[in-house]
Amino acid sequence: MFPYPLSRYVGQEPRILKKYVKEIHVMLYHKCSGAACLNTELARLARTLSVLGLSYNDVIKALRRVSRLKLSVEEIRELDHGIGIHHIEKLMQINKSIYGDMFTPILWLEEKIVHKLKRYMEKYQNIDIFIA
Repeated sequence: MFPYPLSRYVGQEPRILKKYVKEIHVMLYHKCSGAACLNTELARLARTLSVLGLSYNDVIKALRRVSRLKLSVEEIRELDHGIGIHHIEKLMQINKSIYGDMFTPILWLEEKIVHKLKRYMEKYQNIDIFIA
């Protein structure tokens, strides 16, 4: 599923889901070009808001409100190339606080993630890996 807070925009409301499932596997893909890739979803949203006539400052505010991430202007410009791991780590913390032991992050496997897997396993117990 999508990470909170984006999940609520696609009908995945945490307080409802928690009533019906035993596990929540959250897609935290930071560097890919398809649907469910966080960087791509945010880049598309930024482009759509720009096309609709929002100022760059309003686009930044909207992205921050929707994602709860404090993306810099440069990070927003570079979304097509990925999003920083520290943002993924923040979303992992947010989703762990919401779902507790039900939470399992699904991470896009690449070098930056490989070096942190042991630490993530210690913190979250379960990790799913997506390999492209």
